[in-house]
Amino acid sequence: MDIAADDRPGVQVLAADVAVLVVNTLDRPIKAKVDGRSFGMGGYGVRRLTR
Repeated sequence: MDIAADDRPGVQVLAADVAVLVVNTLDRPIKAKVDGRSFGMGGYGVRRLTR
């Protein structure tokens, strides 16, 4: 998984063949970039991406 360098400290990613789970571990909203996709996430937010 390619995670933007600025996002690495506050983002955890779990990946499988067909899906990716992205977790914002911070208590504030962030903009994340994972695998070339940019998106916003709320504090402690979780996002599921398909591959």
